[in-house]
Amino acid sequence: MRLNSLRLLVAKALVDKCLRDWSADASDNIKALITGAFDVDSKGELNTAKILGLRKVDIQDANWLKAMEAISDWSCNGLMPLRVFI
Repeated sequence: MRLNSLRLLVAKALVDKCLRDWSADASDNIKALITGAFDVDSKGELNTAKILGLRKVDIQDANWLKAMEAISDWSCNGLMPLRVFI
């Protein structure tokens, strides 16, 4: 796995933690709004615009801000688009 995908995995893990912390009793529909940014298409590629769009959400939570920093690091290093390999 390349470094850029590790940065993105860190961001996703932090976003997931935020969602767990904030939405224990929330509808799965609300959770899907955020987690959908990390869905892959039929070619196994992420939608860069959806991921980068998360940075526009103004949330002042330490884990969210760390996740947005990881997304910025990932995007600023010319590491897009990313193909996901499992």
